[in-house]
Amino acid sequence: MAPELMKKDLAVVAIHLGQEDVRDYLTSHNIDLLSVVDADFTVGQAYNVHGVPKMVLVGEDGKIERSHSGMADEATLRAWGGD
Repeated sequence: MAPELMKKDLAVVAIHLGQEDVRDYLTSHNIDLLSVVDADFTVGQAYNVHGVPKMVLVGEDGKIERSHSGMADEATLRAWGGD
């Protein structure tokens, strides 16, 4: 994550739907990202994921503030972060 966004108390978590081997991929490609596996699709169902990638901005209160299906450009993600 960009250092300037880390100062805003943002966290990025990659949730992988049913894919156990994703951590090996991230490691082999030097991607430093907190990731968890949603083996039973519980998280995917909770956030209405029908395709990937799906990006969701969750507020401090746990409610969804923004959601985007598909890839998003850097300008969109920075706007989500308040830049």
